[in-house]
Amino acid sequence: YALNVPNSSTFKPYRVEKDKLGYTHIRHKQYINGIPVEGTMVISHSKEGHVTMVNGDYYQNFSANLSASLTEQNALQNALKKVNAQKYMWQDEAMQKLRGHNYTPKGELVMVHKKDADYSATNMRLAYKFNIYAEVPLYRANVFVDANTGEILDEQNLICTADVVGSAVTKY
Repeated sequence: YALNVPNSSTFKPYRVEKDKLGYTHIRHKQYINGIPVEGTMVISHSKEGHVTMVNGDYYQNFSANLSASLTEQNALQNALKKVNAQKYMWQDEAMQKLRGHNYTPKGELVMVHKKDADYSATNMRLAYKFNIYAEVPLYRANVFVDANTGEILDEQNLICTADVVGSAVTKY
């Protein structure tokens, strides 16, 4: 009640850490009517079974449509059009042996903001989240497809590289 959380929201723990000072830190993700909300994390800090502090990010005042009119398969087709790869990892023979011949990315319904939109709860949209992994050209990202319009809302790059010229002082 102190956090003014809407009745439709729940928080589910996903990681527990204990430190040397005897504190337990539990990370929670927000769910709205059972649908995970991307980019949320609330951390509770406790010692000897008593919560001493809570911090993090969560949303209130959701106004998004929480039912999908687009099928998962249609949303996947939109994600694949966006990526437009020549060959996907699930088309690789070794990957087919590992995961099965009919493996394709599965969509998870999530709440997410459209890229570059205001980060208020009123701008959250229901989307399918697909982990798309391409071999040619190399690409791996979570692609978010609006579950009602089919629009690509955002992508979260999962292959991070840095190619920076620099110098360093080493022992050699």
